[in-house]
Formats: sequence, structure tokens, C-alpha cells
Amino acid sequence: MKKKILLIIVLFICCISVGYFICKKNIPRNENISEEKEFFDNKNFYLETGNLYVLKQNTENEYIQIPGDFANVKFKYINMFNETGYIFYIKENGEGEILRTKSYGEEWNKVEFDFALNDNCEFQFLNQFDIPTEGFLLVPNNENTKSDLYVVDDLINMDFVKVDISDINDTGKELQYYNMPTYMDSSRIYVEMKVGEYKDDENSEKFITNSTANYKWITEKEFYRQKEENINYQKDFVNSYNKRVDELDEKIFVKDFSKYNAPNNDVKISENQAKQIALKGFIEEANRYNNKEYLLNDDNEEITLETVRTNSFFTGKLEGRMENDNYLYEYNSTTDENKDFYGIERKAYVIKRGDTVSGVVEIYVDAATGLIIGGNEYGI
Repeated sequence: MKKKILLIIVLFICCISVGYFICKKNIPRNENISEEKEFFDNKNFYLETGNLYVLKQNTENEYIQIPGDFANVKFKYINMFNETGYIFYIKENGEGEILRTKSYGEEWNKVEFDFALNDNCEFQFLNQFDIPTEGFLLVPNNENTKSDLYVVDDLINMDFVKVDISDINDTGKELQYYNMPTYMDSSRIYVEMKVGEYKDDENSEKFITNSTANYKWITEKEFYRQKEENINYQKDFVNSYNKRVDELDEKIFVKDFSKYNAPNNDVKISENQAKQIALKGFIEEANRYNNKEYLLNDDNEEITLETVRTNSFFTGKLEGRMENDNYLYEYNSTTDENKDFYGIERKAYVIKRGDTVSGVVEIYVDAATGLIIGGNEYGI
């Protein structure tokens, strides 16, 4: 009996061992393939035994093989921006190549240059908004004593255009070494580039561009001069705007709604009279803003008789403040003496001018008194 039990145990162990090896051999390759994949940070690409794959559009785990042998290459940059993607790598012989797709990875083409790429070159896109803009290629010479910089921006079809600041270089220095640009601050509006006389020049000069303005570079000195000029302009605008509010003609505009005691809400003025009164409002609004001259054109004017609420469209003042080295302004409602009297319902002519592209401005003319009691704007 004991021998029989021992025999059964031995047979059971043998079955388990054989089954283990059989099952191991029959495990589908795709169940342990992830152990052989080398994923890149963004998970859009992976490398496996020299083959490079890119994630197929609108899928989670279906990949497309990219033509080429990538077994012994050094990847310096690899990323996808929706339909556009770039791969910068160095081959075993030290030569560099950049591949680009504009078809969600379906087709890849080598970017052709009239100079050689090597391991000293750097390629980078600054933005983190999943769009192929603000890209730079840094190309040092063989001795690494000089370097060129190229900008690529697929949104405005700027395809590896060489950066040249020689025409704005007022430093008296021979600036020959361009460094990889960075964002000037967290706002990601301005791009800053250092250019020195040589690679490790501690006294390199800074040049700045508005990254949405076709990369027109200016000196750091000029940047801050323009910034100060803009701040002064904004301050002057606020002062001018508030002065116009103070000088509003009270025979045309209601300035103090706490004293606005209209006897009734009957229609006492004609549509034509309302148009003439509203014209003065359009002129006032156009004079406050340099970009609203279109309000002086009555080709698309509309007029309706409606019930509206009085508001501070013409009487509200602006309040300015400095924030992060920028001058900002907004309507100041906290100190408005009229705020408790806004929202009075009145029958009024609503006269509109403009369009949704330039902006529509409405002016409210009280149908009983003929005074301008507010307005509205939209479409801007």
C-alpha cells in the first residue's frame, strides 16, 4: 500500500514537471514580450530587437513598425505631437539623422540638411502643449568652438530656419556660439536665447523673442525698453479712459443713477431721435479705444425697442495694477457709487453696430428721457 501511494506521488510530480515545461514552451510570445520592449518615456514608442515601433493613431496598444534598423543607435530625441513626430538618433558611425512624420506615424521621411549631424548636436521642442512648435536644433562645428541654431515650427511652416542675430548685435562682441533657448519664465510666452563668443562664455548676451511672432529676436535691452514703454502706454490709457468717464456730458449720459428718477416708462422719443443720440455713444466708445473706429460706420446698424437694465457700460472706471512685471487693468466695480442702482428696468432703444468678428456694441437709449443708460458688447 505504501509503495502504491509512493508511486502515485512520483507520477503526480512527474506530470506537474512535464506540464510546466510544455506550458512554458507554449506561452504566446505576446504575453511576455513586454519584458523585451524598451519603452520611451512618452509610451508612444518602443524598441524591440532593433525594431522601432510607434503607437497607431486612436489606439491604446496597437503599434506601427518604423522602417530602418535601430539596433545600435543612440536616441537623442523622440516624440509625437498628434500627427507630427520627430526622431533624432546617432548611428554607430557617429552620423546623425532626423526622421519626421506628418501622418500620425504611418510614413516617415529623413530630414535633409546641407550639413552633418553628430552627437554634439541637440534637438528639442520647448512647448508642453502637444503641438510641434518652438523647436530648436543646435549644431556645433567639429571643434565645438562655434554653433548654429535652427528653428522649426510646423504650425507656421518654419522648417529648420537658421537663426542669425548679427544684424541686431550691438554689443561689439563677435557672438558665434548659440545656446539652446529656454522659456524666459513660467508664462511660456517669451523664449530666451544666450549667444556667446565661445561655448562656455559666462558673459554671453541674451536675445528674446515672442514665441508666437515668427521668432523675430530682439536684444534683452530692447525687450525691457519695449516692456517699459508698454507699461507706460497702459497706464496712460487707464488715466485717459477714466478722464473721459469724468467728463461725460450729463445731458447725454446718465452718470449718477442714484438720482435718475424718470417719471414714467413711456415711449416719448422716436427711433430716429434714438439713432442720433446713440451716435454720440458710438463716438465716445470709438474714442476710448483705438481699434473701434468701425463703430462710426452705420452700414450694419440695427435698432430694436426692448426692456433693458441700466448698467455702467459708459460710467465704470478702470483700475490698474502691476502683477509679475506686467501692468494689468480691469473695471473697478467695488468703488462705484452707482452699483446699488444698476439693474433698473427701462424701456429703451437698443442700437447695435459692428459684427461678431470686430465686435458688436449695443447702446441703450431710454425711450422716455432720451438719455444713454448703458450698453453692451460681445463677439470680441
